[in-house]
Amino acid sequence: MEQLISAPEILFRGVDYFKETPELTGIIEAKIKRLDENSVLVLKIVSLLEESPDSDFLSRVSGIDKFQIEDIVDNLSKIGLLRIKKDTKTYEFTHGIVKWAIHNRIPVPERRELHRRIAQEMVKKSPNTINSVFSIAHHFISAGDKENAYQYTIKAGDMAERVKGYFEASNLYGAAIDLFDVNDEERKILGERLVNALTESGMGEEAVQGIMKVLRDVRKRGEKEKIDGLLYNLAYSYYRAGKHDELLRFSEKVLEEMDQSSGYYWTIRFLVASAVNNDKDADRTIEIGKAGLEFFKDKTESLYNYAFSCHLISIGYVAKQRIKESLKYSKKAMEIYGKTEGGVPSWIWNDHAEVLMASGNYKEAEKWLSKTLEAHEDMGNLWLLSSYMMNMAIVEREREEYVQSSMLLEKAIEYAGMCQVLTELDIARASMVVNRLLQEGTSGYISEDFRNETILNFIDVYRGVSLIQEEKFEQAVNILVSVWNREKKSGFPMIVTTGIVLPPMRILFLIVMAYILDGKVGEAEKWNSMLMEGAEQGGAHIYRKYADFLARVIKGEKPSLRPLNPLSFSLEKRLVWWMKKKLK
Repeated sequence: MEQLISAPEILFRGVDYFKETPELTGIIEAKIKRLDENSVLVLKIVSLLEESPDSDFLSRVSGIDKFQIEDIVDNLSKIGLLRIKKDTKTYEFTHGIVKWAIHNRIPVPERRELHRRIAQEMVKKSPNTINSVFSIAHHFISAGDKENAYQYTIKAGDMAERVKGYFEASNLYGAAIDLFDVNDEERKILGERLVNALTESGMGEEAVQGIMKVLRDVRKRGEKEKIDGLLYNLAYSYYRAGKHDELLRFSEKVLEEMDQSSGYYWTIRFLVASAVNNDKDADRTIEIGKAGLEFFKDKTESLYNYAFSCHLISIGYVAKQRIKESLKYSKKAMEIYGKTEGGVPSWIWNDHAEVLMASGNYKEAEKWLSKTLEAHEDMGNLWLLSSYMMNMAIVEREREEYVQSSMLLEKAIEYAGMCQVLTELDIARASMVVNRLLQEGTSGYISEDFRNETILNFIDVYRGVSLIQEEKFEQAVNILVSVWNREKKSGFPMIVTTGIVLPPMRILFLIVMAYILDGKVGEAEKWNSMLMEGAEQGGAHIYRKYADFLARVIKGEKPSLRPLNPLSFSLEKRLVWWMKKKLK
């Protein structure tokens, strides 16, 4: 949520970094000492805010007249501590180190009091958005007001869930359970919300862990009526995590104990069908789909399951390259879904587009992909976002929009890595798109050897992500270090030459994380120093923040995740939270 232009993460850097620039900090300290009490107070308030404030807000928090605030800010801008953003008439520090210098000199009791006053004023005036509500929660936490912090954390989670922001909602509900002392009834309610958000988010591995925890609580309370639903959620999360072997073993065990006429029995079977289709057993997928058609054909109350059976047959046939049959069942699935209460789900349009692309009809496919996006339904699901962006990357490639295609492809793979262990299918599709992008989008400007190496590097980075999540840390390190060495040898040309985005800092970040999780502290420390240096030299401020966090983990500390905003949306953030849980 931090909006400051210069080094927004400086607030979260350690004292060691602050001491690295003694000349600059000495100048700042000298300027601060010459200021009057009100000017220092204004600087303190700005240093605690995540967004640039205006004079009205500063006046309300400080108690200083608004016109006097404007005079103070004008003077602070003249001496180089603040600057005025003319387009919004708000104020920000001229440099991140100025913010840190101010923040560092606020005594803890005064800091808590200022956070309390900021939170109270934000409650009165801030817009009712997820970001602002979470920001209020943050200030109440910093003020030591756990009661209000808890209420606003839950409110932000509820707001995120209502707009399909399941990834954000799951982080907020999880934070509410972990950070606050909740009673049994609150834990029960939050557990149910967390399970729903985790399941809908598509974050397979994390969802598996969260749902198993809630399932244990439900069994302990003897709530048998909730168990089948949680078993389905667990099966769904195994599927989204790409853990198909675990899903098959799990389904064999639970399906024997379930009523074969229940909806959960069939939805778990359907997940198995989808999984084996991804694993190139399309015949079994078609078999399960046809069994579903037979079972649900006369059950008007089960139109959704009947439609999904058609969908399974469609994806089975497209895997076997029998496009005509696939289109037939895809259209039938949409027709039946249209008769259900919820209507046609947006993901079915996305999958129909895939069938059309397999037939070579990219123009028609684009219409259905646009329809998917316009619906906004399930767009909080990282898996759907990944699939949608991959499909759009392919369409843009066919339209010869190579830069746009490469950007969409990068996001598709990033989201896939956030929600599940990357499957070979993900990697194969990405490899195909990268190959075509480099082959067609560079029109002979690069050699075939370079193109092949670029594909290898791009795909290997995300294969490294997959191996980290599978806890195969040594293999991950070997792959990622190889990528780093190849990229370093060629001078990191991928970023400039091809439009395919592969930040060197991301490779270093992943190497450090893999070494930490593998228990190789010395290697982790060596590579993290490279990450720090590279982030500093390249102005990659967000990676400097992660490097500082990882440095504290390497030292055996347990740094707070609070500076890593739960509403941020990146692969790095997702993996840091995952690592934190693994190291408990």
